[in-house]
Amino acid sequence: MERGSSKFAIALWNETIVFLLILAAIVCSFPALKNIQTGIEFFLLMYFVLSSFFYKFNKEEFVLIIVFWIVTVVSFFLNDLSVFLLNAKQFGLAIYTMLYFSRIHYYSRQIVIAAVVSLCSMVIYSFAPGLFSSLIALSRYDDFNLSRFGGLFLNAHYNAYFLAVLFIYLFYQRKLYYPASIAVYATGSKFVFVSYFFQGIPQRIYKKIMLLLCVVLILAIFYFSRWIVAFFNTPKLVSLSLILLQLLDLKNYYYLLSIFPNDYVATMNTIAPDSNMMNLLFQSYSNEIGYFTFFYQGGNVLAVIFLSRYLKLSKPFLIFILVSMFHYGFIISPLIVYMFMIFSWKIIKDKNKKNA
Repeated sequence: MERGSSKFAIALWNETIVFLLILAAIVCSFPALKNIQTGIEFFLLMYFVLSSFFYKFNKEEFVLIIVFWIVTVVSFFLNDLSVFLLNAKQFGLAIYTMLYFSRIHYYSRQIVIAAVVSLCSMVIYSFAPGLFSSLIALSRYDDFNLSRFGGLFLNAHYNAYFLAVLFIYLFYQRKLYYPASIAVYATGSKFVFVSYFFQGIPQRIYKKIMLLLCVVLILAIFYFSRWIVAFFNTPKLVSLSLILLQLLDLKNYYYLLSIFPNDYVATMNTIAPDSNMMNLLFQSYSNEIGYFTFFYQGGNVLAVIFLSRYLKLSKPFLIFILVSMFHYGFIISPLIVYMFMIFSWKIIKDKNKKNA
């Protein structure tokens, strides 16, 4: 009886942790709930950090933790307090969430419930958008949601990422993998859809396709860059135009050389091109590339070490992660970290059972 009660208590606690991860991702879209988001994230970070004192770290994890704390301390003296707190919180949560759930292999069906709620809300919105008007008005991205409704998270990019990661786990190497891509496409986040598509390419032909794409991309960048940027400079494809523009601007790479975190917003303001660059009509832009954000906020040493460990623990999602990072990418969101850790563990475990 006591053993059964203990298992129930542990399961209930882990369900609570997962619920808080989902809740933090939801309230992030509501400026009025900023304090709630901060409170949840502070609690999770403290819990994960305290739990880590009971771990036995391997060498790679030990180096990651040491580098994180060194970078964090130095960042306190280099950046404004708000910048320091933002960078430390995001990377700290990502690192300690990864460490926690790479050990605590607890799969919660709340993820599927959240996905069902999100998909249902998208369907309802397509027929009766007025039902969500009051909710959208309270969100951080009200104008954006009116054009691309963000489902449960009221953020089209995040919602697409969340659903894509779940579908990769549920349908990877199954007949429903590509039919499920209809739901990913319906989110309106085209880059997540592309990342999802590449994840499903069989490994036996993937290397050949990627080699061909790399050659085409290199030729396009050096010989047809101006024409390509201008071609994609349309309302529907403007993000791709901006991504290409930023990849071509060498000033963007200067800040990748920094060992320590930067003020991300200020950094982007200093490298925005003038309005005549590539003959584009917009005067300035914000960063559209996840790799740049990742390195700016963590510094190159921490970013490389963390990404190395992260990809090693998320091998089943390797292609999706690497491709998606060319746009926003949400790999340091605690909820997404949880999903990668648990789904990767389950996929590898299932494969080992079949091979046994």
